[in-house]
Amino acid sequence: MLTKSNGYTIKTNDKTYGASTSAAFGVVLAKSSSNPTIKRFWWGIRVYMRNKTAVNKEIAEFKNGQAIAEFGSLVSPPVGVTLSVYFSNIADHLINMRDAHPHSKLYMDINRFGVYKIKTY
Repeated sequence: MLTKSNGYTIKTNDKTYGASTSAAFGVVLAKSSSNPTIKRFWWGIRVYMRNKTAVNKEIAEFKNGQAIAEFGSLVSPPVGVTLSVYFSNIADHLINMRDAHPHSKLYMDINRFGVYKIKTY
């Protein structure tokens, strides 16, 4: 069952939500396996990575975040360094999982507190 509120579609069967979009866009997005797919839940997000290309794109995003955080450390050293280390750890963990499970699909959960876990499916 779907409900719409403030521009978001809420799926009551699996408790996920996302911005309301046309069905055609959603179908195209779901079939695009070379991009990570993000599902939003009440507890946080889950990122599905169906192949190495998707994993590599996600690694690049976290390396990008690390670079931005390092630059931010010029303004606020404690926050910038902490974020830089956090993003670097996630990127390294993704690299290790990609290399350890070359033929598996990966998913990563990140909760509201920033705690993450990466598993295969």
